[in-house]
Amino acid sequence: MPFRFHLKRQRRYEVSSRKSYVVCVRLLDNRLIECTLTADSTGYDCLENLAQRVELNEIDFFGLRYVNKKLRMRWLDLEKPIKKQMDKHSHSPLLYFGVIFYIHEVEHLKDPMTRYQYFLQLKSDVIEGKLPCTQQQAVLLAAYSIQAEFGDHDKKQHTPDFFKDYVILPRAMTSDESSLGDLTQEVVAIHQTLHGISPAAAELRYLNETRQLESYGTEFYPTKDDKSRDYLLGVSYMGISVKDLNGRPSIYFRWSDIANLTQNKRTFGINGMGSNRPIEFHLDDAEIAKYVFKMCSLQHQFYKATHSPSPAM
Repeated sequence: MPFRFHLKRQRRYEVSSRKSYVVCVRLLDNRLIECTLTADSTGYDCLENLAQRVELNEIDFFGLRYVNKKLRMRWLDLEKPIKKQMDKHSHSPLLYFGVIFYIHEVEHLKDPMTRYQYFLQLKSDVIEGKLPCTQQQAVLLAAYSIQAEFGDHDKKQHTPDFFKDYVILPRAMTSDESSLGDLTQEVVAIHQTLHGISPAAAELRYLNETRQLESYGTEFYPTKDDKSRDYLLGVSYMGISVKDLNGRPSIYFRWSDIANLTQNKRTFGINGMGSNRPIEFHLDDAEIAKYVFKMCSLQHQFYKATHSPSPAM
C-alpha cells in the first residue's frame, strides 16, 4: 500500500539555543517519557522525538492527546506549538501517545514497531470498552495477546491464577472474581492451542480479529437530531456513522458518498451526494461541533492519501 500522508513539517529548533520546555508523554505500554523541547516546538517535533527513542519508523499513523479543561480527551494539533495549546486548553501537562489513524489493511504494517504499537492501542481499546466485543471474541483476543506477550503456553507458569495479575480482558466483563476466573480459564485453554505461533504472528491475528469489530477505529460523539432523539456520531478513516440509540438501524456515510460537511455553532451537517439539504445534528456545544468537524477533515485527508492511485513510474 503506497502511503503518502504527511502533515506539513515545521522548521527545526535547537533546544540548547532557546529556553527548554519539558513535556511528559504516556506511551501505550504505560511508560512515561519526558521530552525536552522548546516553547516553539510543535506536536510533530515531540512525535519525532518519541519515534527516535522508541525506534518507531512510521509516525504518520500516530498522534498525541491531552485532557482539556472540560475533562474531554482531545488530539493535539501537530502543526502548532505544543506549549501554546497546552497552556490554553489542557487540564494537566500530560500528553498521551496513540493511534489516530486506523487502517483496515493491517497486513501492510510491515514495520514491527508500528505493528506492535497498533497491537497495544487495540488491546487498550478492547480492555477499556472503546471497542466492544462479545465474550467469545474477548477470550480469543486475550489468548492472542498473551501468546504475543508471553509466548508458548507453559503448563507450570501460565495458569489462570498467573494471568489474574494481568489485565487481558474487557474491564466490563470482569467486574467480579467469578466472571474473571471463568473467562481466564477459557483464555488459558485457547492459549494452549496456539503453540508455535510467533509473537509477530499472534499480534497480526489480534489486529485481523479487531479490525472486523463494528467500532474499529471509530471515535463517537453524543448528539441529537432536530427532534431531540439521541445518536452517536462516529468518525473514522472510512467515513461517518450515525448510530441510533433508540434501536433504529445505523446510517453509514463513506467519504466517497459525502458531498460536503458543515458546522455552525453547535450544529454539524452532512450533505450526501445528490442531496439538496444536509442531515443536521446538534452537539453539546460549539467547541465539540468544531472539534468533530476538524476530526472529520483529518480522517478524510488520511482516507484520500491512502486511497489515491500510485504515481506512474
